[in-house]
Amino acid sequence: MNFTNRTFMWLLRIATFLTLFCRGWLYLRWNCPLREIFWTEKWMTPLVDYFLHMDWAQFSQTSDPYITFLFRAIGIFLMVAGGAALFVSKNTRRLTDILVVATFFTILHAFAAWHGKDYQIGMLIEMALQAFSPLLLLIAIRRGIEANSFDWISKAVIALTFVGHGLYAVGHHPVPANFVTMSMNILGLSEGISKSFLLAAGYLDFIAAALIFLPYASIRKYSFYYMVFWGFVTALARVVNHYNPAEKFNGIDPWLFETLVRTPHWALPLIMGLLIANQQKQNTLES
Repeated sequence: MNFTNRTFMWLLRIATFLTLFCRGWLYLRWNCPLREIFWTEKWMTPLVDYFLHMDWAQFSQTSDPYITFLFRAIGIFLMVAGGAALFVSKNTRRLTDILVVATFFTILHAFAAWHGKDYQIGMLIEMALQAFSPLLLLIAIRRGIEANSFDWISKAVIALTFVGHGLYAVGHHPVPANFVTMSMNILGLSEGISKSFLLAAGYLDFIAAALIFLPYASIRKYSFYYMVFWGFVTALARVVNHYNPAEKFNGIDPWLFETLVRTPHWALPLIMGLLIANQQKQNTLES
């Protein structure tokens, strides 16, 4: 089956829409790691003193409603930015500007998550695809989805995301309890086998992240296809693991949105793999 660049662009638009819209919903409905920044006393005290003319004690006692309002406003903006991703073009300057600002917030979100995890490098780089998907969309619109700049930046952020995930899976950082429980609940594994399974998956993440830079098209293609499978499975696991008919909305809010916000984890590798497949078919026809 031949896919056109128009199809790839729409897949990229939808992936960007979902990651921005769902991140906005999570800010609006639940919480966000940006709060970690606002409650870091050593960072905020000079700013609070200079701009608000109050000490930290006053700020900490009175600021929470305003901080919550700010996060909800950012959430609404990100949801709007998700809509902009569906319609942005070379000629829509305002929509482009909205996505540039959205990229700032997604990068800030990644930084805040990193800060909240005591600067574990795995957390920072695992967020790469979510953080840079709006920028990748703008690059694809401006330069084309087959441009070298799109290819190399996409491979870089995909590799970072999978290496970050792998660092947790192999135990370089403490293995998150939810990684283990999801494997146990979904696959029916014991705790020990679940940890061994995650260890193997982590090393496969590292291998796939390296293989996508090799000069062999077929190896790159099948490495991307592995990433499609694993990125989709790890995203979907959040809904499957937390599904509970006894809870409101079957327990899938916020987990459905936590799944959809990770759409770039499989959609970008899918685009990259199919682009290679298209090029291989074209080369075969020309030979």
